[in-house]
Amino acid sequence: MFSPLSEQWEQWIDRLRFQPARQATVASQDGWVVSLGTMNIPPYTATAEQVEEVRRESLARYGIPYTQAERNVQETLRAESQEKPLNPEVPAFEVVAV
Repeated sequence: MFSPLSEQWEQWIDRLRFQPARQATVASQDGWVVSLGTMNIPPYTATAEQVEEVRRESLARYGIPYTQAERNVQETLRAESQEKPLNPEVPAFEVVAV
């Protein structure tokens, strides 16, 4: 026999919520769903000082100061709030035929 739809839904949710460690369920845009598993990762051997050194070097090479990042976010939000939609009658998510 078939389970009620609500019961099937709960079973699917539980399957997603209680996946074993290092496993994931992924759905693609075309509707395919696959379960993936990752390799075991050995325990880290780096000390806290080594991790901090890598973090500082990465920040110096690739990062920007926090105050600059915060300023960039505020400027972006301000610019987006000032933009006017091309056609306010049509929500941004709707496709309009031309």
